[in-house]
Amino acid sequence: MPEIAPSEVRVFVLDDEPEYAQPNIDALERKRYDVVQAQSVDEAVEILEKQGTSFKVLILDMLMPDSTSRQDRNEYSNPIESGLKLHKQIRGKLGLVDVPIIFTSVVRDPKIRERIREEEGRYTRRANSVSFLTKPFLPMDLIERVKKVTAQ
Repeated sequence: MPEIAPSEVRVFVLDDEPEYAQPNIDALERKRYDVVQAQSVDEAVEILEKQGTSFKVLILDMLMPDSTSRQDRNEYSNPIESGLKLHKQIRGKLGLVDVPIIFTSVVRDPKIRERIREEEGRYTRRANSVSFLTKPFLPMDLIERVKKVTAQ
């Protein structure tokens, strides 16, 4: 398989906390990745509906508010349900089954990861189709993971 140059790799980042997202976005851009960012699930779905197949990888915060309304932004849902709901929207409703997902989260519970992996099996058998990074992590750890899932 020919190697893909980073400038040809379009990356989508969903994270509602700029203090976590921005250093990673900056590092990806320094490595010449084309990064598109969203800070809410609503914004992410809107972007992915229109441009989803143009991304080589989706980097998603697993624990997101259910809504962009001011009242809901501070009320996080159960992390298992939040991650599963987002996964189902992307794989099922949007049909983005061929785009690898890297979930990021401060949550270390292996049950959450296992449930998402089980759900992933309904959509694809592709190796490295879903992976996890626990916050905090170094931007270089994310870049290495992006390289791995995009086979660079």
